[in-house]
Amino acid sequence: MPITIDKLYSTGNRSKDLFVLASLLRRQGKAKILVNVQYIHAQIITFGHESDTYLCNCLIQGYGDCGAVKEAQACFNAFNSNTFSWTLVIKAFAANGFLTEAMALFRMNPYKDVVTWNSTIAFLVKSDRCREALALFYEMPQEGIEVNNITFLCVIDSCIKLNSIDDGQRVCSIIETSRFRQNLVVCSALIKMFSKWGFVDKAREIFHSLPTRDVVLYTTMISMYAKLEDLVESLYLFQQMLALDMKTDVVLYVSLLDMCTTLRALDEGKQIHFILEVDNLAQNVMLATALINFYGKNTRVDDAEAVFEHQRQRDVVFLNAMITAYEQNNHGEKALILFHKLYVWHINPSIATFLCVLDACSSLSVLEEGKLIHSAITFEGYEINFLIQFALLNMYSKSGSAEDANCLFSRILNPNLITWNAMIALLSHNGQSEEALCLLSQMEIEGVEPDDGTFVSLLTACSHSGDVDRSICMFYLINKHYDLLHTFGHFLSLFDGLNRAGLLEEAEALISNMPLEIVGVAWRALLGACIIHGDEERGIHAASNSVAFEPCKALPYVMMSNLFTVARMTGPALEHCEQLNTLPFN
Repeated sequence: MPITIDKLYSTGNRSKDLFVLASLLRRQGKAKILVNVQYIHAQIITFGHESDTYLCNCLIQGYGDCGAVKEAQACFNAFNSNTFSWTLVIKAFAANGFLTEAMALFRMNPYKDVVTWNSTIAFLVKSDRCREALALFYEMPQEGIEVNNITFLCVIDSCIKLNSIDDGQRVCSIIETSRFRQNLVVCSALIKMFSKWGFVDKAREIFHSLPTRDVVLYTTMISMYAKLEDLVESLYLFQQMLALDMKTDVVLYVSLLDMCTTLRALDEGKQIHFILEVDNLAQNVMLATALINFYGKNTRVDDAEAVFEHQRQRDVVFLNAMITAYEQNNHGEKALILFHKLYVWHINPSIATFLCVLDACSSLSVLEEGKLIHSAITFEGYEINFLIQFALLNMYSKSGSAEDANCLFSRILNPNLITWNAMIALLSHNGQSEEALCLLSQMEIEGVEPDDGTFVSLLTACSHSGDVDRSICMFYLINKHYDLLHTFGHFLSLFDGLNRAGLLEEAEALISNMPLEIVGVAWRALLGACIIHGDEERGIHAASNSVAFEPCKALPYVMMSNLFTVARMTGPALEHCEQLNTLPFN
C-alpha cells in the first residue's frame, strides 16, 4: 500500500523535506518495496525536486536495491550525474547480476576514483569473477589510482577464492612496498591468506614485522596455530596477550578451548577455565558450551555437569553440548532425561539434539523411547532431513525393529546414498540378504550409484546367509561392472564368507591378492577358521604366517595352542609347534 508523504511539506522547510524524502527512499529501497520507491519518485516530480542531485542518487540506489535496473538507469540518464551517480548505477547493475553492463558503465565512467574501482572490484569478487577483479587491481597504478586498504582486502579475498598462490605472493609484495605494509587489518588478512595455504613461516614473519599488534592480529595467529593443532604456540601468544593486558574476546577463548578439546589437553583447558572464572566470563553461554564440550571429550562428566548447573542462560546449543557429553560418555539415560527437560524449559530441540538422543537410544536399545523421539521429530518437521533419517534407521536397527525401519524407509521421498546404505546395512545385519540385494536393484533404478560401503554391507549379508557364490560374483562385479576399487572391507567380507562356508583353500588363495595392511589379520582369521573346521595342516601354515606377520601379538600364539589342543598333535606337528615357539614374542 503506498505511503503518504503530504505532511512532509507542512513546515515549508525545503532542506528538511529533502532530507526526509532521501531517508524514506533509502528505507524503502532496503526493504525492497518497489511500489513505495515509485510513489516517492512521483511525489518528488510533483513537487519539482527531480533535478536535485542528492535525491536522484537516492532514487538510483533505491531502484537498484529493488532490482529495478531500468528505472535506475533512467534516473541516471535524466540529470547531470556526478561521481556518486556513476558508482551507484554501476552498483545497481552489478548487484542484480548484470555484470557485463556494469563493467561497460565502469569503462565509460569519466569520474573513476578509488571508491569506484573498489566498488567494482568488490562486486566482481562477490560474483566469483575473481580473475577479472585481480586484472582491475593490476590496472589501477597504470590509471594513476592509488590503492587503499579496502582495495587490498578485496584482492586478498580474491586470491584466497582462486587459491592462487602466485597472485597472493604478488599482492603481498605490492603491500610490502606500500604505505599499508604495517596496516593491522591488511596484515591480518595476509596472515589469514598465508595460513590457509600452510605458509606458516610467512605468516609468522608478517606478524613479527609489525611494531604494534592488536587483538585481531593475535587472534588470527592463534586461529592459525589452532588449525595446526599447535597448542604450545597458541598458549604462548595467549600468555603474551595477558601480559600486555590486552582485552581478549569470546572467540579467542572458544578457539583455545576447542583446540584443547581436540588434543585432549586437560590441564591446559582447566587453566583456561580458571582464567574465565577469574574474569567472570564463564557465564557466557558460548564459553560455557565450549567448556562442556571440552570436559565431555575428556571424559570429565562431573566437571561438565558443574559448568551446566552454574549456567543461568541456556539455549539449545548449550543443552546439546551437555546431552552430547552424556551420550559420548555412556550416560545415555541422563541424555534422555535432559532431552525431556527441554520441553519443560520451553526450548525447541534442534536437528543436532535429535541426532544425539537417537544415538543414545541406539546405544541403550530402547525402542519405545526411540519411537517417542521419532514422534517428536515428525512433529517438528525434521523427518525429511537425511541425517535424521539415517539416525532413525540406525536406531531401529540397533533396537531390532526392522519392521519400523521398513515403514520409515517406505515414506522417504528420493532417498540419497546415505539413506540407501543405512537400510541395506540394516537388512544385512539382520541376515536378510535377498531383501538387501533387492534394494541394490531398486537404488540403481532410482539413479543412485552404490559406493564402497554399499558393497561391504551386501558382501556381509551374503556371508552371514552362506551365499558364497553370490559373494564371489558380487566381488567380481565391484571392479568390473561398477568400476570401483576393492577396499579392505570388500576383501575381509568375502574372506569371512569363505571361512564360514569352510572353503578354506579359496580363502587362503584370496590372501595372496589382499593389500599387505590386512594380510596379518587375514592369516589370523584363517587360523580361527581352521580350528573350527578341523583343518590341521592348513592351520599350521596359517599359524606360521600369522606369527610371522604379527610376532609381538599374543593372540596368534593362543589360537595356535588351541589348534594343537583340538587336533591333539604329535610328532612332526609338535616339532613345528616348537619351531614356532622360537619366534620373537614379547
